[in-house]
Amino acid sequence: MLEYLLRLVCAFFLGLVMARISNAYQSRIAFGLITMGTVFVCLISMEYLHKYTVFTITDPGRLAAQVVAIVGFIGTGLFIMGENGHIWTLSSAAAMWVCAVMGILIGVGLMKYALITVLLVYLVFYISDALGKKGSGSKNQN
Repeated sequence: MLEYLLRLVCAFFLGLVMARISNAYQSRIAFGLITMGTVFVCLISMEYLHKYTVFTITDPGRLAAQVVAIVGFIGTGLFIMGENGHIWTLSSAAAMWVCAVMGILIGVGLMKYALITVLLVYLVFYISDALGKKGSGSKNQN
């Protein structure tokens, strides 16, 4: 029980970190909730597997696969239209999808890989920002 609680808290805070990295300030709570909710789904899948495999054949990956698909759908909706008619960037939707994947990692007990994922996402945004600044200074202005 304590391990599951630790996973949920870790997921929520890593989701908030992802929102901060991707500059998705309007949706930082959503990032945390998506990551934490995905952990819940994984925990449910694993508990179901342990309790009911005697009676039925079950695949614990099915629920997690559905989460990834649904978050992709939500991300597409966010990409099209955000709050107050604001068009979100594709990077916000992609970061939200990565949060769901991190939730799966945390849910199955692979927290170190979720931490590595956050670091890699940070590098992606940092390098992209650095390249964008470098490219914007070299434009010809007529």
